[in-house]
Amino acid sequence: MDSQVLVALGLSMLGGLSTSLGALFVVISQTPNLKMLGILQGFAAGLMLSISFFDLAHNAINSIGFLKGNLWFFAGVIFFALVSNFIPEPSITPISGAKGKKKDGDDRNKDIMKKHRRQVLFSGIITAVGISLHNFPEGMAVFLGSMKGLRVGLNLALAIALHNIPEGIAVALPVYFATQSKWQAFKLATLSGLAEPLGVIIVGYLFPSSLNPEILEGLLGAVGGVMAFLTLHEMLPLAFDYAGQKRAVKAVFFGMAFMSARDGVEKKGGTDEEEVLKEEDENKNEKHDEINGEDEDDEEYKKGDEEEGEEKDEKESEKENEDEGEKKDEKKSEEGDEAESEKDAEEEDEKDNDNVDGDVEV
Repeated sequence: MDSQVLVALGLSMLGGLSTSLGALFVVISQTPNLKMLGILQGFAAGLMLSISFFDLAHNAINSIGFLKGNLWFFAGVIFFALVSNFIPEPSITPISGAKGKKKDGDDRNKDIMKKHRRQVLFSGIITAVGISLHNFPEGMAVFLGSMKGLRVGLNLALAIALHNIPEGIAVALPVYFATQSKWQAFKLATLSGLAEPLGVIIVGYLFPSSLNPEILEGLLGAVGGVMAFLTLHEMLPLAFDYAGQKRAVKAVFFGMAFMSARDGVEKKGGTDEEEVLKEEDENKNEKHDEINGEDEDDEEYKKGDEEEGEEKDEKESEKENEDEGEKKDEKKSEEGDEAESEKDAEEEDEKDNDNVDGDVEV
């Protein structure tokens, strides 16, 4: 499995299994503190808005242009708006009481649930299915964010994890009161959260690894639109209902400030890391140049040896040619001497023959 898919899978497990954390609130306390949940939702909303506008949408506009970046962003908004129409809204208030403040109201709600356990269990199952469908595109968002970089994927996973805690409560609470089984409540809430890593696995295998950078930036801009719609449509209303408008707004801005400070620290650390990597690259380049220089010297030395060898061979060849020429000259000289000797011998023979003929005539 590709390393990017493994990283995205780990981050999505962090976000998906946070529904289990919400279920633990139900299993342990049975009556969750809705005010604290509202503040938590407001904080998560601040994280999500900061990621959506200052990171994903901002980078998309800078990378592919103002018009294309905005088109991708609002395409994500429209996509998730259409999807949300077919997904049941998770709710905590109708199950645990309007605000969860009065103990008598909670006891009365428990009595009602005991009388209508089948309906309550069915509502919990429907909520779990809806949250599973809801978490699937969130897994896709985490995967795309992880392709951009670990920082983007981690920020998305953190914000989604905080958002998924109340969803785990929304699933576990009706199931627990309907079945009186803590294990069943915890199990169903956990399974609803596992749809998020499932989305990463499916998209990770279907998604092309060599994607056009412009399309990747556009998709990340669309993820920003999805996250912005999710925040404004679901997280902020819940935060206002559970914590009140003033507390929720403060939590939103605290979340945005936290994310900005975190990004600033990471970017500074990233700059220092880049400088260290740059120095390492320079050292590697220097070593590479030295090695290349030594190789060039060796090549020149070898080349010089080859030239000397060629000159030596040429000299030896010339010497051999000279020796052969001298031998040929000597041979010719010897042949000439022999020819002269033979000629002289023939002349002497002719003279002797002439003398013999003269004697005969006398």
